[in-house]
Amino acid sequence: LDLVQDEVGRILETTSADPLRRARCLWTLAEVRDLRGEYPAAMSLFHESLQAFATVQNHEGVAKCRWRLGRVRNALGDLSAALEDFRGCIEICDRLKMATPKAAALLDEGWAVAQQGDREQALVLMEQSSDLATNSGDFQTQASASRQIGWILWDYRRETEKAREYYRRSLEISTTHGLLKELGAMHGDLGYLLTQWGDSEAAEASCRTAIKIREDLGDQHGLASAYMNLGLVFQTRKAFAEESRCYNESLEIYRRLKVRSGEAEVLLRQGIAWREQAQFGESEKTLNQALGVAESHGLKLALGDVLHHLGRTLLLAG
Repeated sequence: LDLVQDEVGRILETTSADPLRRARCLWTLAEVRDLRGEYPAAMSLFHESLQAFATVQNHEGVAKCRWRLGRVRNALGDLSAALEDFRGCIEICDRLKMATPKAAALLDEGWAVAQQGDREQALVLMEQSSDLATNSGDFQTQASASRQIGWILWDYRRETEKAREYYRRSLEISTTHGLLKELGAMHGDLGYLLTQWGDSEAAEASCRTAIKIREDLGDQHGLASAYMNLGLVFQTRKAFAEESRCYNESLEIYRRLKVRSGEAEVLLRQGIAWREQAQFGESEKTLNQALGVAESHGLKLALGDVLHHLGRTLLLAG
């Protein structure tokens, strides 16, 4: 990433007479910042790239920038603005009959809608994304759509076998086409899912694979998620010291990145862990922190989970 940033920065210094090349350089620099989890800087560069693509009337570039701006806003918990960007991207693609990046924007719109609590509509959008990605040969979006559909099929409907099949499909596509970042995301998810399915050893192996991939990529957002899921593995074993270390590592990263959805999820997990140790006061305090984050950022799905567990804690505390 350092090499890419240095080389593209050097090109950018000598390319002022070529506005299209400048737009593409700004896009690449924004991607590097996005991958590192440096979201304010990524947003600023994607904005610059958007303006540069618009100046030369490169509509595909404009659409891609709207999509990526939506992803950054979603990571920062600004769901309404993220949805506006995703739909703006889709509108450009529909108007100009472009398949790319419509499939990716549909998928990310689905994930944002799921965070707002409408998982049926999320599945509709994700399935549309999967079909479009398959027809256009977009392997990255195919793999990601399979993974995210599989997640919702288990998390929402508890359809375990269907979820496993979608994850097998994601693994096959990611492995065949060398999609390392998607493999990291898939192993991160499986660290959670295999825990729920009762295979603690496989879950830990997936979490540690995800951590290694995320560290190699410099992907801080994914690294925080992998640590959180590893904490859950230790939670099922009642290994509270190891669990706490993993959650603290994850929370530190999410707070540094200002990823509010991740922060709320880790605080929720920490609150549950305190309750399992009969530390009801600590559980209540931590869950109230999670409640504040979820309420202030419109995270309806997280809000429901936090309220449920806060209620359980208060009940057990008398």
